Amino acid sequence: MLNKAIERNERFLRLCCNIARFFGLLLIAFVVITLISIPLVGGPGDGYIVQLIPRIILGFVFPAFLLLGIEQLIKCLIVPDFKPNWILRFGDKFIYTYTIFLFINFVYSSIYTHKMINSSGYDISFVSQTLIPSGIFTFIKILIWIGIGMLLKRIVPIIQESKTLV
Repeated sequence: MLNKAIERNERFLRLCCNIARFFGLLLIAFVVITLISIPLVGGPGDGYIVQLIPRIILGFVFPAFLLLGIEQLIKCLIVPDFKPNWILRFGDKFIYTYTIFLFINFVYSSIYTHKMINSSGYDISFVSQTLIPSGIFTFIKILIWIGIGMLLKRIVPIIQESKTLV
C-alpha cells in the first residue's frame, strides 16, 4: 500500500526532492559567501562576529543540512538502489548537535540580554516576562527535535529493509 502511494506521488516527491536540494545548496552557498565577506566588510564592533556565527549556524547551516537530509530521505523512498548518504546516516547526530546549539544559544542569549537590559543587578520582571516563556519555547523545540532525531534513526533502516523485501 505504501509503495503504491509512493508510485502515485513519485512526480511530486521528485519535485520536493529537487526543491529541498536547491534550497539546501542555496543556504550553504549563502553561508560560504557570508563567511568570506565578513572579514572583508567588517562589522560594527569586535563582538559582531562572535554574535553572528551562532546565528549563521542555527539559522542557515543546520537548516541546510536538514533540507539535504530531507532530499536524501525522499531519494531513499523513490530510488530503488539508493544507498543513504552520510547526511542521512548521521542525520540523528546532526539533529542532536542542533539541539545542543539551541540550548547553548538560549543560555548565551539569556545572559547577554540580561546584561544588556539591567547591568546593575537582578531583575525579576525580566525573568518572568522574557526568560521563562523563551525557555519553555526552547525546551519544547529541543524535545521536538530530539523526537525527530530518534524517529529518523529508526525509520531509515526500516525503509532500507522494506526495499529488500519487495
